[in-house]
Amino acid sequence: VVPVPDAAGGTELMVVVEALEYQWSEQAEEMLVTSFGLSRAEVDIVRNLLAGHSLRQIAELSGRSEHTVRNQAKAVLAKSGAPGQVDLIRLVVFLINQNRADPHRSTAEINLPFQVMRMATGKDMQIYRLGPRDGRPVIFCHGMMDGPGPLQFHYDRFLAHNMQVVMPVRPGFGRSTPVDRVEQAPDIVEAHIRELIERLNLDRPALLSQMGGAFYAHSLASRLGNLVSGVVAAAGNAPITRLHQLSYMPTWQRVVAYTARYFPALLPTLLRAGIAQVDGAGVEEFMKSLFKPDTQEYQVVRRLQLTRLLQSGFRFSVEQGPPGFATDSQDVVRDWAAGLAPLRTRAIYLSGAHDPVFRANSMVAAMQGRVNVDVRVLSDAGLLLIYERPDAVFEALEEILARRAG
Repeated sequence: VVPVPDAAGGTELMVVVEALEYQWSEQAEEMLVTSFGLSRAEVDIVRNLLAGHSLRQIAELSGRSEHTVRNQAKAVLAKSGAPGQVDLIRLVVFLINQNRADPHRSTAEINLPFQVMRMATGKDMQIYRLGPRDGRPVIFCHGMMDGPGPLQFHYDRFLAHNMQVVMPVRPGFGRSTPVDRVEQAPDIVEAHIRELIERLNLDRPALLSQMGGAFYAHSLASRLGNLVSGVVAAAGNAPITRLHQLSYMPTWQRVVAYTARYFPALLPTLLRAGIAQVDGAGVEEFMKSLFKPDTQEYQVVRRLQLTRLLQSGFRFSVEQGPPGFATDSQDVVRDWAAGLAPLRTRAIYLSGAHDPVFRANSMVAAMQGRVNVDVRVLSDAGLLLIYERPDAVFEALEEILARRAG
């Protein structure tokens, strides 16, 4: 019910009816079980709510007491993160339609269920979650460029390894509330991950990171200690200990890095222009704007058909414009490891010998002598090693998770 102006200059109330179309199926039921960990009885509650039944009617139809049904409905709201039944219905219909098979939809686009959680900081955090609720827990610290792309690409592989993967979206990316000041980001991310581990009952999860997410994964491992089992960083950004490390970067990344380091006030303007150029390009032009045709990355994208996946991941990253990029860029252009405590758990850094942005020799030099840090250089890989060398990534994850079990 909303107030609208009437002809006499006053207001009158108008009822707004929102039509939600969906098709219930076994796939929809499995999606709810996989995404939120609902029991079959709780899934039945959702199905009946979507059908328009009240909780009293559901109790009558199912032969359960109204008290039991109300408790199950409360459990559904808690697990899904929806603040009320109306929001729950909207969320479930959206997820059903997002996960519905569509012959005209590219299978390479981001097509994963998510929820938005209100955290104790008062900020919203979007999370993606896949895999069995009793699977071995992995927290994925996404990169700036492709967001949840690796989760989509390796979906079946994560399931085959019995991994429950949670991707908390950092402030300013996707639908997560931006920080008020960029220097707040590490503390807020730490608070959110601590709360997430407790709320989802994650037992010493492994931290997997992609590209620029390495700073946050290493920082979290340093701050959280034995709450996590260790870190695997794929193509992680090396701490900038010498300025000449920035000079090795390709032109666009180098301009952004220098701006973030020396002229941070200009960074949002620069990023906004770059985002508009890249996001407004067609699929082929988008790929060429990221990687030159003579690079290994360009060939990997072609061979693995990653263009639409990367484009969808990029659009996720810039959903709110430059806040996420601007926040992350402040830290990745500095010696981010200098002030961190020694790790009590293990960190495995996987660096591609052909990485044009994060040079492997820079990572080796920056991490030399650090306790519990192992840098492995993959001679045949580059920046996109999480896609081209999944064997190395999952072997390292298994090593970290084996230490958790021990």
